[in-house]
Amino acid sequence: MKVTLENLNSRVASRVEFFIGQCDPQEIESGELDTSLGTLTVQFWSGRTYDYAEVEIGLFCELVKAVSFGKFLNEEIKPYYTATETTDPEVVARIVADQQFRKAMKLVGNNPAELLA
Repeated sequence: MKVTLENLNSRVASRVEFFIGQCDPQEIESGELDTSLGTLTVQFWSGRTYDYAEVEIGLFCELVKAVSFGKFLNEEIKPYYTATETTDPEVVARIVADQQFRKAMKLVGNNPAELLA
């Protein structure tokens, strides 16, 4: 469905999703606007998910049309809207484990055999 103010304001579309493919490979994987609540949900490639409350439909349309979703989010949404992290606890555990593994690999000079010694 093409995102327009008209179809977002209609009763038919209460949720609109966008997925970022090759066009903006920065950090955002996908997003969704629940028009009934005005909640913008953004999922990052890391797995972390944030909800931004009371985002207007017009601003969401601008986000979808933006050349860089990450830049638009950083300049037009993050400074003005409160974010609540809604990441699944299992995803957070995976992220923390991955960060700890990367830190351990740096300490042993990327030689996994040293971890087993």
